[in-house]
Amino acid sequence: MLTPQTKTALENTAKNICRQHHLSQFYFAQSLGPRRHYLAGYGQQTFNPAQHLTLSENVVVFWQGTLPDQARTLIKQALRPIAQMIEREISMP
Repeated sequence: MLTPQTKTALENTAKNICRQHHLSQFYFAQSLGPRRHYLAGYGQQTFNPAQHLTLSENVVVFWQGTLPDQARTLIKQALRPIAQMIEREISMP
């Protein structure tokens, strides 16, 4: 389970990414087999299909809007430490 501080950090990160890349929504999710569990994020859901990017074995990000390949690569690199922090927290009993 995420600490309140981590959840706030994820929400702020998602907000910054939305603003920087003009996205409708950006959020973090935990992979649970074929399902995804929402962790935290920012923005308004639209009824367009969300795109996703796998950050680690158990952490995926989703967004609604257009994100060029170069931006995806930069976001993936920038969010690796955050994904590691999430992995540690969700593995704690």
